[in-house]
Amino acid sequence: MNYLRKLIYSSAITTVLISGCNTNQLKELNVNPQAAPTIDVNFLFTSAQLGSASGSSPVTGDNRYIDWRTNIGVASTTIQQFAADGGISNVGDKYLENVESYTAPWDFIYRNLNYLGEILRQTGPGGFAEGQNNNTRQAARILKAFLFHRLTDYYGRIPYFEALQAPEGTFFPHYDKQKDVYLDLIKELDEAATALTTDDDPDFAASLEPILTQHGYRVALASTGEEALAKASVDGVDCLVLDLSMPLLTGIDVYRKLKAAGKELPTIFVTGLPGERINAVSELHSDSGVLMKPFDPSDLLRAIARATATVVGKNAA
Repeated sequence: MNYLRKLIYSSAITTVLISGCNTNQLKELNVNPQAAPTIDVNFLFTSAQLGSASGSSPVTGDNRYIDWRTNIGVASTTIQQFAADGGISNVGDKYLENVESYTAPWDFIYRNLNYLGEILRQTGPGGFAEGQNNNTRQAARILKAFLFHRLTDYYGRIPYFEALQAPEGTFFPHYDKQKDVYLDLIKELDEAATALTTDDDPDFAASLEPILTQHGYRVALASTGEEALAKASVDGVDCLVLDLSMPLLTGIDVYRKLKAAGKELPTIFVTGLPGERINAVSELHSDSGVLMKPFDPSDLLRAIARATATVVGKNAA
């Protein structure tokens, strides 16, 4: 009987212990309370700037790798700018192998590029800063082009189009021809430089408002493609002035979405890129509604007048 009681007591204690276990709290044990789910992308950019300027780590800024070992120790002695009687990396004039110096650009430039790739990932579709930090995003594209330019000058064929995509599962990127890399670098620089000064910048758009107001227009400003789409979807808008290089939703994207919704408005496209101008002319089937930057305000007024067939008493968004 005593043995039976012991078994019953033991079973009861075990049951109490099991039922008293909170699995939700156990899951929280694996969550690092110090880990930040997001980060200011400007911190990533300044880290990449530091590493790029010093030719080394984006954290330490130590310049002994690319600047000293590769550029001075190998490149300068290879082309006979310098000669040396020894030293760990002074091998260029003696045709010796020094793997650390040869691979330094590869190791450290790609390390800085990873920071820039993360900026573009997080400020792009699905990122935690989607639609924000436009100028940081465009500056990151420019610095990224500069670093890839250095890499392809060092090594020729490099991973480019599939590079920086490890988070998406691309661990063995394809090596691209130098010609293809250069062509895309030029495109990236043109697009990024234009996007830095387009009318998704409130100052640029605001500078046009008083001129249009003086000529009888009521103006509604929009700093993004999404905002322009929302404001143009309501009644009372008679003309659109859209920059082609707005982030996420471009001017053509806004135009097409409105047209698909049955709201086709007179539209003026603004761009600084010849390639974009060709696309806009094709979209409108006319070149009269496309302005190339920089343009005189009078050019914009004439374009709006042509598009609306009147000057006074119309709304422009």
